[in-house]
Amino acid sequence: MSKLPFVVAPKVNSRIETLGSEMSGKIEIERKGFLTVGEKSFMANVNSQDTVLQSVMKLSRSVASHYKLGQQDAYQQVVLAVTEPEKCSHPVYDEFGTEIAELATLMMSMEQKKQLMVAFCMLLYRVDDSLTMDDIIDLHEDLIEALAQLFADEEAKSLERLVTREEEEEGPDDGDLGEIEKK
Repeated sequence: MSKLPFVVAPKVNSRIETLGSEMSGKIEIERKGFLTVGEKSFMANVNSQDTVLQSVMKLSRSVASHYKLGQQDAYQQVVLAVTEPEKCSHPVYDEFGTEIAELATLMMSMEQKKQLMVAFCMLLYRVDDSLTMDDIIDLHEDLIEALAQLFADEEAKSLERLVTREEEEEGPDDGDLGEIEKK
């Protein structure tokens, strides 16, 4: 926590949790019940480098032009062509097979990169700020998934608090903001 001169210290009920298994190795990491500004900023930077949406939109424009569709319908056809080609109302996969395959590969690659970066973020901000990507690149997949799940849980808790606070009209939450459900 920072060295700010709080009049009332933030109520944070964090705990140390063990992630991993005998096979992946076990680490201890802090579960805070929220994502810090630094963690959110780190992942926003990672997400800003994601080119999947640009690729989907480019292909959607081509599909829209080829089949004389609106942009929204073309977008839906592209998404279906990648995820469930049999549900397409136009033979998008037949006509744009190479582009669809490249898009699917890009989507899988970016998802794997994001999961690795989420794990790196959690380790960097909560375990050891001197870690580098070289230190985690060979971690077991189970540990990467556990770290990614912790990030998702913490992100969900952050969003729950935001919604709860917006719904309350009488002022700040007097409850324990750091209460965490043990999984």
